[in-house]
Amino acid sequence: MSSKVEYLSKESPIRFAIVGAGGVAQVFHLPLLSTLEDAQLVAVCDIEEYKLSQVARKYEVPGYVDIEN
Repeated sequence: MSSKVEYLSKESPIRFAIVGAGGVAQVFHLPLLSTLEDAQLVAVCDIEEYKLSQVARKYEVPGYVDIEN
């Protein structure tokens, strides 16, 4: 199992999305995760369009109000 983890971290970043763009995501999760070389934010989702647009613009990723789309 460790060989798979090594392979992923050496070859390409782990791509992730954040669901919920509120205070915890903006103050803790996103600033920390954006410093990791092996992680890449690819999308953000929140039902509140104002928070969503702020975070999507700041991190230059697409934003979605519906997790299904």
